[in-house]
Amino acid sequence: MKTMFTPSIDELMCNRDYFNSFVYTTVEQAVQELEWRKANSNIKEYVTNNLNIDIPYQLKGEKNAVLGRQLASPNYELNRFSNEADKLTGFKKTVIVKHNDKFTPGINETKYHLGKIVFKNKNSNHQNTKSIMAVDFNQNAGKPMSEVNTIWGQNLVDFHNELLEYGIAKQEIGKINQFEASEWLSKSGKTAKEYYPKLLLLFLQNGLLFENFLMKEKAEATFTKEIFLPAFMKIFEETGVKPLIISFLPIESEENNLWNYYPDEYFEFVKNKMKLSEIMQNRVAA
Repeated sequence: MKTMFTPSIDELMCNRDYFNSFVYTTVEQAVQELEWRKANSNIKEYVTNNLNIDIPYQLKGEKNAVLGRQLASPNYELNRFSNEADKLTGFKKTVIVKHNDKFTPGINETKYHLGKIVFKNKNSNHQNTKSIMAVDFNQNAGKPMSEVNTIWGQNLVDFHNELLEYGIAKQEIGKINQFEASEWLSKSGKTAKEYYPKLLLLFLQNGLLFENFLMKEKAEATFTKEIFLPAFMKIFEETGVKPLIISFLPIESEENNLWNYYPDEYFEFVKNKMKLSEIMQNRVAA
């Protein structure tokens, strides 16, 4: 495979339009490209030679639409992903999750909203929200996600899985598969800088990644510049093809906090969790 010219990281970070056109593939082109690549032996050989671990069975043998998050939870972002993926004929929807990731709500907005659940009618104004504090941040910050418990005593992963099942039924968004990738990623590298090049290999032949890489917020910009882009550009330079990444949130609203919020109709479900906790505490106190 021939080496291709790539722009510099600084050029991409300084020009959002250039970044978007270089990194993202349109849905129509990505679907066609994936079909062509599945039969390409050169790409298959490259993936095999550069992975030190097997391709996850969850991403083998089918066309996959993939979202990557620490937990799978039915916020507006996941609902948007599901709706966009449903437009693709024959694609399975999968969320790659990482339950051993640390719960750091103080520095990560997405993790913050896994612990403080904000509810909003999508069409109401920004101030019209309700929220429930599901996790004591002081007690749980820094723990692996799998070891964090909610205020009512339920494991955080189990709670969001239960909320996901409720959301699937409530919104009729269809089945969402999960691949818990903690072990797979740890075998690919100890840090994101080490394992991310392996992760992106999965989107050469085995699926389409639905993702929006952010550049304004400092932590997100650092990730984009120092982890994502070097891995992405290395693959492109060595193969002449890009990992297939679809920007599924509207560019003008991708940094809107709405995507971390939950539909207003989920409020009573979570509120009842809090009520159950209060009842149990009162019984213990009595």
